[in-house]
Amino acid sequence: FDWGRTFYGWRAARSNVEAQRATVDSSRLQVALDVKLAFFGLLAAEAQQRVAGEAVATQQRHVEQARAFLEVGTRTRIDVASAESEEANAELTLARARGAVESARAALSAALGEDEWHDYTLEPPPEPDSTAPPAQDEPALFAESLRARPETRDLALRARSLDDTARSLRGSYLPSLQLQLGPSWAGSDLGSLTTNVTITVGLSYPLSGMNPLLVHGQVREAEANRRQLLEQERALKNSLRLETAQARAALESAHEEVLAAAKLLEASRDRRDLAEGRYQAGVGSIIELDDAQLAFVNAQFQQISAALDVATARARLDHALGRI
Repeated sequence: FDWGRTFYGWRAARSNVEAQRATVDSSRLQVALDVKLAFFGLLAAEAQQRVAGEAVATQQRHVEQARAFLEVGTRTRIDVASAESEEANAELTLARARGAVESARAALSAALGEDEWHDYTLEPPPEPDSTAPPAQDEPALFAESLRARPETRDLALRARSLDDTARSLRGSYLPSLQLQLGPSWAGSDLGSLTTNVTITVGLSYPLSGMNPLLVHGQVREAEANRRQLLEQERALKNSLRLETAQARAALESAHEEVLAAAKLLEASRDRRDLAEGRYQAGVGSIIELDDAQLAFVNAQFQQISAALDVATARARLDHALGRI
């Protein structure tokens, strides 16, 4: 019997093993978030590249129309110059979009941890109901976060380990007590063996003696580290509440963005169609047409950005709740 040194030392080691598993779970959760963000970022970049390509094709068509009108004398040279300028702007946007796609693809490959990067085609996930608000209120989400996040388990287990370590160290104040009990048989031959019982009681102490100041300091160190972890746990819970609240607010805001972006896209499409009709009829100007086309392209970008915000906010909320 060593006054709990072995028992509490074993419990401290077991808690450390469980804490390390929680650390692994935390790393896995962060990797999942990084991959999700990179995945949706690449999807958005590819969508923006498609919009930019369509804008270039539209501007090329406008240039051809302006040149045709110039040949028949219904338009002036300034219309052609304006259309060519907008075509160059669209090509510049497309070049930037291509660069953004390559950058997003590299970010996804890095998040996946691939040793050799290669080209691949992404399959977009099924479209969720982007207009539905979160089903749970903030207190329920926060309670789920506290239950599921491995970081809180990690700190709690490490604090428990230090508590057991302090208990184990306190046992060093006293010597180990050893009790040995066992039978023995002795005699001149096998037929005349006599049974004896041996009982040995002993105390073991370090050869150099016990340093009470050292043990006291080690116990105080373990208790101080335990209190530090408990304060870190309090700070972590507050941080988790903030993360959950911000992710939920971002998701609700993103839902509203999607609705507004849809209205903006519909209105800008009608404006573009009307401007094209007026220009072809000879009653609209090239500036009006270019402004309408630019508004339509911007509206498409806004719709892509809103969809990305929804996916990103949902991924961050899943991370806050400990979901993969």
